[in-house]
Amino acid sequence: MNTWDKHELVRRVREKSRGAGRVAGARSSAGTVVIATSVGGVCAEVLALAQLLGQEPNAEVEAIVAMDGGRIVAPCGSVSYTHLTLPTTPYV
Repeated sequence: MNTWDKHELVRRVREKSRGAGRVAGARSSAGTVVIATSVGGVCAEVLALAQLLGQEPNAEVEAIVAMDGGRIVAPCGSVSYTHLTLPTTPYV
């Protein structure tokens, strides 16, 4: 993934995060981008990953970014733990 793609993912997530609480975006290696917000105690990162893998079941997750109030934040604990089990860590 090139730098422009990373900035575009961050820009799209920031656009949705203004006043929306926690928002996350995930990008597949095919270029598909999904944006999700946290709902009912389920973190935005988990929802973004689920939505991406629902659209592309065999997708390789290339990047994920989480924001709260327009600022980049660390991913939730369950997503951080999941990333430890992956061969590569997909963060922006």
